Amino acid sequence: GGVSIPFLLVVSLTGALFAYDETIFGWFGGQAKVTPPKENLISTPLASGKVPLDRLLSNAEKAVPHGTIMQVRLPEKPEKGSSEGAVEIRLSRSYDPGNGNVKVWLDQYSGKVVGKLDPKVNAGLLYQTWHLPLHTGSFGGVFTKILYVIGGLTPSILMFTGTYMWWYKRKNKHKKKKKQMSQSAVA
Repeated sequence: GGVSIPFLLVVSLTGALFAYDETIFGWFGGQAKVTPPKENLISTPLASGKVPLDRLLSNAEKAVPHGTIMQVRLPEKPEKGSSEGAVEIRLSRSYDPGNGNVKVWLDQYSGKVVGKLDPKVNAGLLYQTWHLPLHTGSFGGVFTKILYVIGGLTPSILMFTGTYMWWYKRKNKHKKKKKQMSQSAVA
């Protein structure tokens, strides 16, 4: 049980941060999430229509040399009277622990980069970069994933071994009590 404490602390604290990170960072005057201004992350409709996805991907790769595309996030359908959002493309570089640490936002109609966040350039992205990988174990390859599976099973293992130990002690206590009763009855 004691050996599992560091792992369980990391997983439980990073899990709690999903819900309370804004509040906790606010206590210390910091920001949990660094993003470009929302007014920059919009797409301006053009008569020519939307740019094909392959061209958007190509533009993102040009904006992030040596980056590997990990995710494409399309904007939500806009409400009436509001602007359409930009396409978010996450790319991975060699210093990425998980699911794309460089984010590029592209205008859907012109294909231009309207926002970019890179941990090597933008201060304050260390938390954002490591939060999900630390919680899920998606960093470090197969070995780390196996450790996280074993660590994830730890609470169940502790429950079963604790129940067994309680049952074993209870059984021995009853045997000892019966033995004492039979010895006192014989005497």
